[in-house]
Amino acid sequence: MGKVFGLLMIVLGVWLAMEYANGNAPFQTARADGEDASIIKRSGSKVQNAYDQGSARVDDLLEE
Repeated sequence: MGKVFGLLMIVLGVWLAMEYANGNAPFQTARADGEDASIIKRSGSKVQNAYDQGSARVDDLLEE
């Protein structure tokens, strides 16, 4: 019985890790504004916003 329980825990651990790696946190809570609370998705959007702001700054500096 212990081997079955151990195997089940390993399978669940791998599944949970894959869900978090894909940004689909299975136990995430929804925020009030309806956006996902996934850390990976929020981090990705912050990085994209920073990249866009940097590109805009470079374009402004090149025009001068």
